[in-house]
Amino acid sequence: MLPVEVKEQKKTEKVKSSVGNLSLIFLLVAGIIAIASSSILINLKLTAKKQGADIQKAQEKIKDLTVVEAEATRLESKILSVSRIISTKNRYSVLLSSVSKASPSEAVITSLTTFGENKVSISGTVPSYLILSKFVSSLMDPASGGKFFSNADLTGASLDEISGKIRFSMILYLKKDALR
Repeated sequence: MLPVEVKEQKKTEKVKSSVGNLSLIFLLVAGIIAIASSSILINLKLTAKKQGADIQKAQEKIKDLTVVEAEATRLESKILSVSRIISTKNRYSVLLSSVSKASPSEAVITSLTTFGENKVSISGTVPSYLILSKFVSSLMDPASGGKFFSNADLTGASLDEISGKIRFSMILYLKKDALR
């Protein structure tokens, strides 16, 4: 063989070897890319599955919270109703306490009635007109329970001849919102 042919043959072998090496490198790179792609794809599928499960859990929590929200709204409505009732109802226990505090120990109250928007009727007996006068004064005195009443009208006072006591009836006028 001639040196030129040998050179050509070596050149051809070198090219074949280079093409073979390039093919091998290309196959390796393609394999690595395929493995990396499938790994990424599997990872994406797992992530999507996990996120789907997380979304499902979040939706279940939202459903649970919807029940809680509905209950909270119902309770809020009840609280507002109770607050409205408390702010508008009259506290008659305070009225009874006030009358009791102002009442002399000798007085016997036989009737205590509220009527109208701001009126209280009291009937009973006392041993004397002086004690009746003190009772009416006490009812009007803020230190003795009179902080609730703006005025008092004695509608009747008479001597019971059998018991010797004074029967009385009076109307007390409540101050505006006094019992709230």
